[in-house]
Amino acid sequence: MADVPVPRKLIFIPDEIIQKDLIQCKNERNTQNWFTYCKPSCEKFKVSTFEEFFEPDLDKFEAFYQFIRESIQQISNEEAKYSVHNSRLLSDIKKKRTKS
Repeated sequence: MADVPVPRKLIFIPDEIIQKDLIQCKNERNTQNWFTYCKPSCEKFKVSTFEEFFEPDLDKFEAFYQFIRESIQQISNEEAKYSVHNSRLLSDIKKKRTKS
């Protein structure tokens, strides 16, 4: 059974600057200087609107979900073909043994 490669467009690549800012904010959240580290993220927050910054990559998640479902179906189909082929081989072997 062959591995199914993940298409490049479905690979999640985090924004390194945002990731660094969030990690620093998390690590410093219980210190006196927490706001210095959390400021980049806090500035994007608005009480009256939901900023895209906080939204996950829903389109990419959906595409990846579809890819996984299709890959599983493809693998299942291949296994079914292989299983039928092996069943026929075993059946042929049993027939030969009973004839002998």
